[in-house]
Amino acid sequence: MNVSRERVKKFLLFLLSHHTEEYAHRTLKVRFRGRELRLCARCSGLTIGFILGIIVQFYVWKWLYVPEPLAMLIVTLFLTPALVDWGTQSVLGRESKNWLRVATGCLLGFGIGFTRFIELSRLLLLVSFFYVVAVIIVFFRVKRKSTFSEDYKR
Repeated sequence: MNVSRERVKKFLLFLLSHHTEEYAHRTLKVRFRGRELRLCARCSGLTIGFILGIIVQFYVWKWLYVPEPLAMLIVTLFLTPALVDWGTQSVLGRESKNWLRVATGCLLGFGIGFTRFIELSRLLLLVSFFYVVAVIIVFFRVKRKSTFSEDYKR
């Protein structure tokens, strides 16, 4: 099996950024050992937020207990901005900015940390709700793109 260096490079780019070259503007450029890496802006924010959430919960609020209803509210409030940003971008064709992607990603990552205070069955319900919303967004995104391509062909 012959795999070209260029194909491996494109695969690694997609793995780190989740975007094709057409959408490279949705990534952050990072220089590493003289090479340029592109990282997904929202995933970078998510990682930063998740690490900050772990640090805050285990070192700052070491003995903190968050009641389950409050934890569910916090998770919902922190996950919603990323969903709204991604959803309006996908469905309405609005173009977001990288600073907004990183900020909503940070909230998303920080909010995920609070899931440890939620009982598994309720957490599965909450995740299922967000999953259904994401599926609806993808449905309307596909519908918008197919309508756009049909109008473009005419």
